[in-house]
Amino acid sequence: MSLAPITKQTKLGIISYDYQHLKTEQVMLGLHARGFESLTLYTLPFAPRAEREILFQHRPDMSTGAHTRALAGALGAQFVACAGADQIPTDDVDLFLVAGAGILPASFVSATRGRVINIHPGIIPLVRGLDAFKWAIVDGMPMGVTMHTIDEEADAGEVLSIVETPLFETDTLESFAQRHYEIEIMMTVNFDEFVSSAADQASYEVRPARMRMPLAVQEQLRPAFEDYKARFAAGPK
Repeated sequence: MSLAPITKQTKLGIISYDYQHLKTEQVMLGLHARGFESLTLYTLPFAPRAEREILFQHRPDMSTGAHTRALAGALGAQFVACAGADQIPTDDVDLFLVAGAGILPASFVSATRGRVINIHPGIIPLVRGLDAFKWAIVDGMPMGVTMHTIDEEADAGEVLSIVETPLFETDTLESFAQRHYEIEIMMTVNFDEFVSSAADQASYEVRPARMRMPLAVQEQLRPAFEDYKARFAAGPK
């Protein structure tokens, strides 16, 4: 994909929720610190989900972040609350970054094709869908983070860059998950340094998108991680 040159004056639209959201806080603070001058937060309604049992929380609690309204005010960014993604204005934005959103509607995808970038916490097309970190371990797939454009299919679109997540013999499941999340934030904040590096997907199998990992499969995660480390960890052999 060929994007227009990205500068600090590029008009960026950050898609998130009208709610407290840690990733959005980290991304907005990072972009602001890097000197991006035209940031607009487009927020969607947030509907709290029913509580479900999780044996391992592989990502931080997003609700610990600042509210997006307060965040925009503190950084001098524009704030636009939208009832749905199909109401996000698309004409005056050079590029969108997804900080938090569900499946975007086809009408929005069509109007913004090639201009919406998502950072997926899995290697596309190997590990798509939800709980990508957990599924990669249980399925024995390489771990990494993918920058890609949005299209009509979940975690598909054009892959722009893949950064593999290093694993070390001294890692715990917790430290590995933390490093993986930090790479996701790093790639989002520094998106302009990755959009020009085309990723080689030739060696990756195309696999279907997954749903949330069932509890019975989560019980296999820690034992599977020991086998995963034996296979993928860097260190003296």
